[in-house]
Amino acid sequence: PDEKESYLKFLSTFQKYDIFVVIDDNTKSYAHLQKSYPTIRFVQFRNDLCESSGYKNLSYVTLKKTVTGWDKAIYLFTLLGTTYRNVWFLEDDVYFHSENTLETIDEKYLTEDILCNTSYEPAKLHEWLWNRIEIPFKGEYSCGMMCALRLSTRYLEGIRDYVAEHGTLFFLEAFFPCFAQKMKYKTVVNPPEFLTITFNRVFQDEEVHKNGLFHPMKNLDDHTRHRSR
Repeated sequence: PDEKESYLKFLSTFQKYDIFVVIDDNTKSYAHLQKSYPTIRFVQFRNDLCESSGYKNLSYVTLKKTVTGWDKAIYLFTLLGTTYRNVWFLEDDVYFHSENTLETIDEKYLTEDILCNTSYEPAKLHEWLWNRIEIPFKGEYSCGMMCALRLSTRYLEGIRDYVAEHGTLFFLEAFFPCFAQKMKYKTVVNPPEFLTITFNRVFQDEEVHKNGLFHPMKNLDDHTRHRSR
């Protein structure tokens, strides 16, 4: 986070959303950031606390880390319970123009339990990463890109109950759509605002607009340039 000043400045301008920055790095304290950005809530906690509570393995298949910022973020908002009707989970290489982008999407999808880039097509279990993912329940399996994700309180409460039963999670690109199908949560097939959440793509200027979410955009200078443009 010390290298993401422009991103933190952007988040600090939000007025309609509570902003939490979940920091994965525990090699040092980032408490100083709270003084610099008082409207943002910076969250750090020990990996073993998250792991012992069962919030683990969301990213293990690809990163080989039992606990990451994803596990910590999901744990945090299951603890907060019904504080929020919906919670956005956004990786910092997801570009969006402003909080109005999120608000517009929220106003369009009022009752959905999950929003993400997912087609919910039946999984081809001999392809992708399926043979490396252990899923403790049978049913319809599907996957998608989870770099930008919105979950309802109902969904988060379901995760809390799931972890209490199974003591772990599984790879996030499969977990979130599979669990939505298992629980029969209200979903949307490929919401258009999420179609530009991709694995690896270079966006041309004319493709980037105010109403969508764009991933990956690693260079934060590009975020600033697009907002000014």
